Amino acid sequence: APKPLGRPRRRPDTPDELAALMAVYWAADSAVQGMFQAIEGEADRLAFLRALKGVADAPDDPNAQRRWGHWYRALARA
Repeated sequence: APKPLGRPRRRPDTPDELAALMAVYWAADSAVQGMFQAIEGEADRLAFLRALKGVADAPDDPNAQRRWGHWYRALARA
């Protein structure tokens, strides 16, 4: 799995943040859910969900597109 971009988070996710990430996961299509299932490790799974949420919330944001593209290129072939 690719390394998460940027610095690691300094504070843990709140239950509301985790619920928002999972809502994005459940709204994703089966291909994206399959990519998520291929990731090992909780930190990488959370980074994947943050990237997915970022591009879902702001699809025109180049940083969000870059983060999501990083995961997509690494996992779409898996």
